[in-house]
Parts: sequence; structure tokens; C-alpha cells
Amino acid sequence: MIAKGTLKKEIAGALLYGAIGMIVEVFVTGLPRLLNKSKTAFGFVSVLMFLLYLIVYWTAPFFFRMFTKFNIRNRFLRAFCMVFVIYGYEWGFGALCRACGYMPWTYTGMKPDWVTSFSNGNITLLFFPLWYIYALIIEPLLKSLRIMISALYDKKYLTWKKFWGLTANERV
Repeated sequence: MIAKGTLKKEIAGALLYGAIGMIVEVFVTGLPRLLNKSKTAFGFVSVLMFLLYLIVYWTAPFFFRMFTKFNIRNRFLRAFCMVFVIYGYEWGFGALCRACGYMPWTYTGMKPDWVTSFSNGNITLLFFPLWYIYALIIEPLLKSLRIMISALYDKKYLTWKKFWGLTANERV
């Protein structure tokens, strides 16, 4: 049986993680433009990435448990393994979006060509260091978010009435 409030907690956590992910996406894709200070360097952020972050929020704990089951306890090694999971997410989600006629991102045209040619532009090996840093952060971030959301729910701060605003009786 599912614990009471689990659905609310999962939805709230996924929405919060999705929002954090989108903020990071905007920052990372806009960073080259800020560093170059030119109007030719630009990046694209797709709203579809929000869906990818929701999927990551709900499936990442499975991978963390799997790493523990295989006795991968070193945090840096876990992050290294998680980078390949991230590449799997990115490649699979990119391929699915392209099959539906959307192109949320493309790495085609990046130099050297061999880092993107094997994946039809869905992934690039040049981002391995960035994904590794992200993988180091993701596990503690997701665990902290889940703890925070549970605490907010248990203290009755996470209710739909408070989420949508005051009810008619509580208006001042």
C-alpha cells in the first residue's frame, strides 16, 4: 500500500526539481554568450527538458539503489557511473523527441565531429566534465529535496490549499 500523501510529495518534489533543472539549463546554455560577450554565441533551452527532469527525479533513486546493491560506495565512482546513465537519458529522450518531430537540442556541427557523429547529435562527449559535476551534485540534491518535501508535508505546509493560495474563509 502506498503511504498517505506520497503522490503529493512526488509531484511537489518533481516540480521543484524540474524548476531547478530549468534554471540550470538556462544558466548553462546562456553561459557561452556571457563569457564571449558576443551575440553569435547562443544556446537553446526547450520546455521539453522539464519533462526530462521529471523523469530523472522519479527514476534516479532506482539507479542509486542499484549502485548500492553492486557495492559502488565511492561517491566519485558513483558519479562516474551516473554520467553514463545521464548520457542514456539524453540520448533516449533526444531520439524520442526527434521521432516525434521535435528537436529540443542538437550537438551537430560541434568540433571535433567524432564526439557527436555517433549519436545523430543527441549527445556530445565534450560535456563529460559538466555531466560529471552534475552527477556529483544530483544524488545529495535529490535526497535533500525528498527529505525537505517530506518535512513540509508532515508539518502541513505542503497542502493544495496553501499551494493555490488562501481559501475563501482565510482571506483577510
